[in-house]
This record gives sequence, structure tokens and C-alpha cells, in this order.
Amino acid sequence: MVLSDSSPPVVAPLTVSQLNDLVAELVNQLGELQVEGEVSNFTASAAGHWYFSLKDERAQVACAMFGAGKYQRKKPANGDFISVTATPGLYRVRGSFQLLVSSYTHSGQGRLLARIAELQQALAREGLFDASHKLPLPQHANALGVVTSAEGAALTDIIQTCKRRAPTTSLCIYPCQVQGEGAAESIISAIALAEQHGACDALIIGRGGGSLEDLMAFNDESLLRAAYACRLPTLSAVGHERDFSLLDLVADARASTPTAAAEILTIDWRVWQQQADELRARFTRLMRHRLETTETQLANFKTRLAHPAEGLQQAGLRLEQLRLRLRGLIEQRVQLVEGRIQALAGQLLQLNPKRVLERGYALVTGKNGALIASRQAALAQEEVRITFADGHIRARPEKNQPQRP
Repeated sequence: MVLSDSSPPVVAPLTVSQLNDLVAELVNQLGELQVEGEVSNFTASAAGHWYFSLKDERAQVACAMFGAGKYQRKKPANGDFISVTATPGLYRVRGSFQLLVSSYTHSGQGRLLARIAELQQALAREGLFDASHKLPLPQHANALGVVTSAEGAALTDIIQTCKRRAPTTSLCIYPCQVQGEGAAESIISAIALAEQHGACDALIIGRGGGSLEDLMAFNDESLLRAAYACRLPTLSAVGHERDFSLLDLVADARASTPTAAAEILTIDWRVWQQQADELRARFTRLMRHRLETTETQLANFKTRLAHPAEGLQQAGLRLEQLRLRLRGLIEQRVQLVEGRIQALAGQLLQLNPKRVLERGYALVTGKNGALIASRQAALAQEEVRITFADGHIRARPEKNQPQRP
């Protein structure tokens, strides 16, 4: 086909390198700039270079400050609000835009931290942190509610901890979004659902660790008021030991991690077994001591009553009969107490999860170790692990097999 003179000229496409070179030239024309914002994702390399992001309510930009550790006395911290002198540039290999910072000035506490501090003061004046309003936590929860992400590591840690310490404890999972837009509303809905069900002895509210921005949902005023009004005992388990949220102050108690929260609300079944063994040994020692004391007293009475007179001899025989009768009663009491202790030990032994497996049951878990309690959940897995009393096997669910009525 012959193109007419009016056809548009054919323009050769740019290569990626040519495009990045063109953008870099345009960026370099901006020259040195003053930019202010809040610090996040700060890291320092061994060579003394600093890498961080500056952000505001709508956007963020990557920053690099090379060799800063050699001449800067104080590092900026996540949440600090600073003003930087920087030259914009483009890293042409990756096509990534960044600010090359030459200096910065510290402007005090970041806006997020300032907002949290302001809300903390307001809620403290209203009394939302007062200990008089806090509900006591159960020593051992028979049914434990968990408000967290269904995909997070926090839920896995709680499930594994309860399975190890208290396999008979029921877990009620109320999945929700734990960060980003809409997270606070999602958590509030999960708390309301847990209250509506009324099936839990206590409620864990939390997530794994993260940055200040990741944890901001747990500083939301609406969520804090919902947790304050919750009729269930609440345990805040947000992040790690170093992390802090206002939910830690509003909740009835705080745990350093989700794993620690599960440990606070459960008692290890092995502790019960140890207590039963100690109780049995204590009763046995006590009854033996009483028996030995009684026998000694009777022996003393017999010695004092040993007299040639026939009447005293008859009294001695009577005392001997009483001694034998008392000994029999004491031994009967010891046997009764030991029987009760053995029955208690047998009941505790039934709590051993391995005994449940020995009765023909099996434990089905997914790839991440989470328990699978339904056929639908099993079909969602590529492969499952089935644990028996004497070992385990791996199996692949047949997803096309029709379900029997």
C-alpha cells in the first residue's frame, strides 16, 4: 500500500533508556528545592547513608542523604516533621524518582504523633482510660474471641498458642481489615458482631507489628469509643512490645504481642496436671503423718495402761481394738482421697490432645498451619496435612468430587 502525502509521519518509539534520560533532564532543570513533610520508613546503612520517605496527607517521595551519618549528630525518627534542602533526581537504571538531600532542619513532633497526643489528652479528660471502668479478664477463657485480619500472622500465632496450651479452648474468629482506609470501621463491626454473638469469655483485638501509619486504625476515636463501650473483657494486642496505640489505654488490659495475649487468657493443661500431682503427694504425706502420730499416741497409752491387774489388761485390749479400727478408717480415708485424685488425674489426661487423636480423630491443617474445620475450607487448599496419633500424611483435596447429601 502506498501512503499519500497527507499520511502522518511515522515516529520511532523511545527505548526505556531514552525515556529515562529525557525525564532525568527535565527533573534536573528543577534545581535545588525546599521540601517539608513527615519522615517514615527511615533506615541507616552501615556506610552512613540515610534513606527515608517524606509524606503528607496525599503523597510521599523517596529521599536519600549520602554520608549523613558522618556529619549529622541526630537522626530523624519516623513521625518527625522536617524541612529538607534537596535536589530532585531520577535513578535512571530503575526509573525511580527521589530527592537527594543535602541538609535538613527538625521541626518537632510529626503531625500523626501530635494528633495522637491531642486525642489521648481529650480521652483522658473524659475518663476513658480510668482503671475503675476496666473489666477483669478471665483466668482461663473457655471461648476466646479474636478480632484481627484473617490473613495476618497474628491469627496464626494465637491459634498455635491455644492449640499448644489449651486445646479445649474454643476460638471465635471475627476477621476484619486492620490497616488502610476503612480499617477502623471494619474493626468496629467485628467488635459489634462479637458482642451480638455473646459466645466469648474475652476478646483479643489486635494485629502484628508495623509502622505508625499501619497502626493508625487503632488510634481512631470511633474505634476507641467502641472498645470502651464493649461489654466483653477486651485485651489489646497491637504490634510488638515497642509499639503503642491508644487502644492499649482504652482496653481492659494490654498484651505485648498476640502470642502473649493468648497466653494471658489460657492456662497450660500441663500446669493443671502438675498441680494435681502435687496435690496428691501433699494429701499422701499428710495422711501418713496423721497415721504415724496416732499410732505413736496409742502406743504411749498402751504402755501407760500395761499393768498386772486384769482390768487394766482388758482396757489395753480395748485400746488395741480401737487402734486397729482407727487405722482401718484412716487407710480407708487415704484410699478414698487417692481414688479422687486418680479420677482427677484421669480427667486431666483426657485433655491431652494426643489422647483425642488416639481415639480415632485426626487434625487437619493447611499449608500455613491453621486449623481446617470444614469441607469448604479444605477445598480451598492445594494440599492439607492430616495428623494422626502415630504420625501424619499429606493429601490433596479432590475439588471436583460432588458432596454427598
